[in-house]
Amino acid sequence: MYSEYFINSESGYAVGTEGMIIKTTNGGANWALQSSGTPHLLSGVYFIDAITGYVVGELGTILKTTNGGINWFAQNSGINTFIRSVYFIDSNIGYAYGFDGKLLKTTNGGSWIEEKTDKIENIYIYPNPSSKKINITIYGALLKETIVNIFNIQGDNVFSNTIYNQNSMGIDINSLVNGIYMIKIQNENGFAVKKLVIQK
Repeated sequence: MYSEYFINSESGYAVGTEGMIIKTTNGGANWALQSSGTPHLLSGVYFIDAITGYVVGELGTILKTTNGGINWFAQNSGINTFIRSVYFIDSNIGYAYGFDGKLLKTTNGGSWIEEKTDKIENIYIYPNPSSKKINITIYGALLKETIVNIFNIQGDNVFSNTIYNQNSMGIDINSLVNGIYMIKIQNENGFAVKKLVIQK
């Protein structure tokens, strides 16, 4: 499996190759196969609530369910490249991120528009998942200024810092609670958005 998402301690979803979506209602003791309607590899899954969720994958695949996975419906991403992760700030505003630096946004839970960005390549965030500290490294030419912001799933900015004339930094995340966060990294080449999972 490529990705999993748990709504609570009992209910969760996982996605993988050949359009596979599976669901558990007993904390992973048993899993039931769901019909995704696609043969494509699926790499990311996110649920807004107990019944509304999204799955993304190769060839620009975006799927949505509004009934806990009983039915999955395809949405038009407007791209045909690999989408690796998806997350939502609220019931309407969401982001999907691709391997090639493409960033998609929806403001109504269904219509996706590509955010025009320049690429920042070779960004490494480790360890991820993490519990106490993360390191961010950008390989390449030395940069004059890099701005790093961390947002929780509600869209609140929980960390902000600017580094000068260096390509790496360590961040203490002890004060952040368990959950999924998005890291926005911005410099003279553009910006990139990465997912961070905190597990303590």
